[in-house]
Amino acid sequence: MPCLTNEERYQAVGMLRANTPVANVARTFNVTRDTIYRLMNRLQTSGSVQDGPRTGRPRATTPAHVRYIRVLYLRDRLQPATKTAREWPGRRTISAPTVHRRLGAQGLISRRLARHIRLLPRHRRVRLNWARLHR
Repeated sequence: MPCLTNEERYQAVGMLRANTPVANVARTFNVTRDTIYRLMNRLQTSGSVQDGPRTGRPRATTPAHVRYIRVLYLRDRLQPATKTAREWPGRRTISAPTVHRRLGAQGLISRRLARHIRLLPRHRRVRLNWARLHR
């Protein structure tokens, strides 16, 4: 139930103990009735309304790392995420998508390398002739 804060969970439990209908409690906190029922079940089984531990892979970066990525980006806004990831200090390596996601979470947009075909002078001439012909 991550949509309710701890304070809201305790308020909901208080309302339920005051014999407020589940539908009214759910409407008050703008959640579904199932959320309130799960909250009641958790309270009855574990005696607590706190979030339980979650499974999943631990994050590759700490909040300090995220601040460092932000500082690096703000120093050189044209540096792509791949370069930041390649030059990452320490034992653990991070990927360019990780850098891109961490910057995006802070409202910053990392640059992506421009990949395009290099045109030789002969190619430019041919394209210009084609454009003039089809104008």
